[in-house]
Amino acid sequence: MRYEAQGGDLTLALTGESLITRALSPFREDGFVRLVELLRSADVAFTDAEMLFHDYEGCLGVARAGTWMRADPSLIGDLRWAGIDLCATAMNHAYDFGETGVTVNIANLKKHGMVYAGTGENLALARAPGYLDTPKERVALLAACDTLRVPGGKGVDQRPDMKGKLGVNLIGVENLYTVDRRAWLELQRIGEGLGFRPAAPGRRTDQVPRQPGTDAEGWYQFGSGAARMKMRGGDRFGRTTIVDDRDLAENVKWIREARRMADWVLYPTFRRSERLIRRFYRGLTALFS
Repeated sequence: MRYEAQGGDLTLALTGESLITRALSPFREDGFVRLVELLRSADVAFTDAEMLFHDYEGCLGVARAGTWMRADPSLIGDLRWAGIDLCATAMNHAYDFGETGVTVNIANLKKHGMVYAGTGENLALARAPGYLDTPKERVALLAACDTLRVPGGKGVDQRPDMKGKLGVNLIGVENLYTVDRRAWLELQRIGEGLGFRPAAPGRRTDQVPRQPGTDAEGWYQFGSGAARMKMRGGDRFGRTTIVDDRDLAENVKWIREARRMADWVLYPTFRRSERLIRRFYRGLTALFS
């Protein structure tokens, strides 16, 4: 007997961000109806859920300005009505409403039977695949992002003495800037004039001096945390983006697991920089080879 899953003719429909603010099902315009029919005709349809589905549980109030991406949980049903089967939950707004927002969003997605990936009860579960079984083949979904609007949203692995921390599959990235000789000399002059001292030799590179200064590797650092900038002298101005090696390796581990358990693997990463996307996937290729 030949199984339908051996046909190898799965049809995937891949969409970008879904910013849902109202019901979809009442609309009957021809162009919209054709789009919905296209999604429904696919064996599997994916979207990036750029909204958190909840009723303001965990709302942080008005202390922080910005765009808060939230939608009524019933609208997950409208995504399902439109044919969406899979959604990524790792994106820059994923932690807008803190841990409670992530928890409630996951619970509502599960309630509506939506397969998701990118957030979880700890970092391992945030990185783990979600699986969708179809009559034809099995599809695995993983998701990650490199930016969060609210700090502290990255999940934490559990340990024998710790249950871990709920959060997002956040991939660490850092921008390194090169400046020309004239700018470099000015940076040195500023540092000397204000009395900034170099970082101590042997200091871990992920520890930021409390004051700007040149670290042990020759990078001149401004700011701290997400606002940190590292500069070094060179022949011209430029920028290099690097990906955290541990985050890359851990994501690849789960991708390998997904390849073992599913016929198809979807792994969207959400980042504005196309340069970083190319660099990230070159890293994935190198680790797979």
